[in-house]
Amino acid sequence: MVVHWGLARIDDETIVVGSGGFYRGFPDGVGEIGYVLLPAYRGSGYATEAVRAITRFGFDVLGLRQITAFTDQANAASAAVLRRADFREVPVAQDPASRQFLRYRL
Repeated sequence: MVVHWGLARIDDETIVVGSGGFYRGFPDGVGEIGYVLLPAYRGSGYATEAVRAITRFGFDVLGLRQITAFTDQANAASAAVLRRADFREVPVAQDPASRQFLRYRL
């Protein structure tokens, strides 16, 4: 099952600033999140707020036991979002020399 979500800023005007998804088709109560923000809205805390909210939804509503996320190892901002949302980096099952992505788990 895939759950898609949009991220909107509501003030004088409502604008969609990002989107994401939540995949929960893994066994043993594991789900995976992904997200993207428009460049003009990065660095403003929107992604961290969204990741925290969607993980609460995953645990509280969907009953997941664990949530994972992957980010490109060159994307320090995305890795920081995951760390601020209490995700921890976990090893990826492949040769570290060829690793292109970082895996996080909560």
